[in-house]
Amino acid sequence: MIAESKKNKKESSKQERVNALLAKYKDDKKFQEFLRVHKRNAIDGWTNDNILQVGKEFSIQNLDQEGSDSNKEDDSEGKA
Repeated sequence: MIAESKKNKKESSKQERVNALLAKYKDDKKFQEFLRVHKRNAIDGWTNDNILQVGKEFSIQNLDQEGSDSNKEDDSEGKA
């Protein structure tokens, strides 16, 4: 009985994180496209764990893209 309670709390906590992630990016067109593509390619099903993983990958991808964009700006300023 105690194990079930801990499991339910863990699932509830995970669902809250998923809901927060989806709410955070609900108006972000890039994220919504990213989500659709990953949903289409998901073989094992679309679970809370998968949503959290996609959110993490999206954040990493955005950071990488922002970093490369700022490097391009630095390079173009140096040439001017």
